[in-house]
This record gives sequence, structure tokens and C-alpha cells, in this order.
Amino acid sequence: MSKAARARYTEALRHEVWHLGVVVCLVEPGAVATNVLDAATATGGAIADYDRPREAARRTLLRGFRRAADPAEIATLIADIADIADIVGTSGQRHRYGAGRDGR
Repeated sequence: MSKAARARYTEALRHEVWHLGVVVCLVEPGAVATNVLDAATATGGAIADYDRPREAARRTLLRGFRRAADPAEIATLIADIADIADIVGTSGQRHRYGAGRDGR
């Protein structure tokens, strides 16, 4: 599901269940520091003509992951959002939250 589709789905769900007292919001984290690249494996042999662009892409990914948010920061934000919903209900609740350094 694309980010835009997820946003529209969340919005529709929020409208559908608000009368039940259910608060729905979307957390949009940017890069999160995980070990996702550690498990990545190449399939087949490397093509020498792609060595330079492949290495450049790898460096860019690694640079981005060094600036990535700690997963605990994202979890804390989600817990805080749930606490806000418990305290103020929908009146003080935003519909979308960015999370991490580059979250939207």
C-alpha cells in the first residue's frame, strides 16, 4: 500500500469510527534505524558495469540509516499519542504525526 493510500484509508477509518469513541491517527515515520540491510542478500553474480552506481547507492542508503531515528523514539511517540487520546479524546488529537528526523 502506498503512503498516499495509507493516509486516505486512515482518514476514512477515522470518519467511520469516530462516533464509537475510537480515535484513529496516522504516524508517518521517516527512516528508522533497523537491521533491514543486514539481512539483504544479492541474488546471482554482480555485473561489473554496475559496480560504481551500486556502490554509490549503497553509500547513500548507509548515510541515510546513520541519520535514522531510533525505533524507541517512534514507539515513545506512539505511546504518547495514545495517552493524549485517553486524556483529551478527539478534541486535542491531530490526525497525522511525523516521527523521526525526516518524518512527515
